Amino acid sequence: MEEVQRLPLALARREPDDRLKTLAGNRLWARRIGSQTTEVAIRVGVLNRMTALARPHSVRIT
Repeated sequence: MEEVQRLPLALARREPDDRLKTLAGNRLWARRIGSQTTEVAIRVGVLNRMTALARPHSVRIT
């Protein structure tokens, strides 16, 4: 049976942006402006994906 990796409970209850800061840090790693732009774009993509996964999918029942 495969083991499922779970986030620590304290980390799982945080908002997505807090989790991203915990995983990636508060500062940019890149030094050059072009690289910083790429790094920010990647972080925004990750944050959008985490937010989308946390959002419930509602369906209207008629």
